[in-house]
Amino acid sequence: MKPALPIAGWLVALLSLWGCRPSTPPPWVLIELGSGSVAEAMIDGWIAAEVDHRTHWLQPDADNSLATLARDLHSLPEIACGDLMRLAPGDLPLSVRDAFGWRERVDSMTVRWHCHDQNSLAQFFLDKMERNSAPPSALEQEWIKLLQMHFPDYSSHAGQDIQSGEEMTLSISTTRADGHPLQPETVSISFNKGDADQVVPAIERELNRARTISEWAMWATSADAFGEEAHPELGLPAHMPLRFSVRVE
Repeated sequence: MKPALPIAGWLVALLSLWGCRPSTPPPWVLIELGSGSVAEAMIDGWIAAEVDHRTHWLQPDADNSLATLARDLHSLPEIACGDLMRLAPGDLPLSVRDAFGWRERVDSMTVRWHCHDQNSLAQFFLDKMERNSAPPSALEQEWIKLLQMHFPDYSSHAGQDIQSGEEMTLSISTTRADGHPLQPETVSISFNKGDADQVVPAIERELNRARTISEWAMWATSADAFGEEAHPELGLPAHMPLRFSVRVE
């Protein structure tokens, strides 16, 4: 799989420039103490705030980039992964409140902070599917949106057009949403452009744009890949999103 865009690298550099944290007392009441740093976990992971058994994900948007959120989190007194606290949303930076969707005026609420790496993020969503807490297809879409924070889709097309009926060869690498590659990790497939049912739907949609020098990567729901059911022979549980990295050879 082609490495993700160099987001983590410049976030680390940015965090290192901020120096010491403010020494003022935190504007919240700490109920239980966690460990690790929420701000640092966000560099290459995912942060969730649990309020009244509902999970709120810290996600960048058009107004607040991942770097902005990490900077504003780092400006606060230390918040640890697993901290349970009573806080007023107004005591958090505007970017963080907006990213969580906390726009309503609330005097205070109890928040549990969770930090996830790619593997624990997968376990979170698979557990939710097991509990039937929401339609699996909707959970897959939510899962993919979070994964795209650190592993965005991309495409690059150059060279000459590939005409319908002309032979083409694709090199395809496939990785599960928990970060584990499918085996064999890379396969090569040759067919004539326009032939039906040669690749999964997610890849097929991009074939119309493919040229002699093309590569692309995208996340796909299970329905757009090998189907929503489990495939033990591929090491795939049911409803597992996949990332396809494709290159025209």
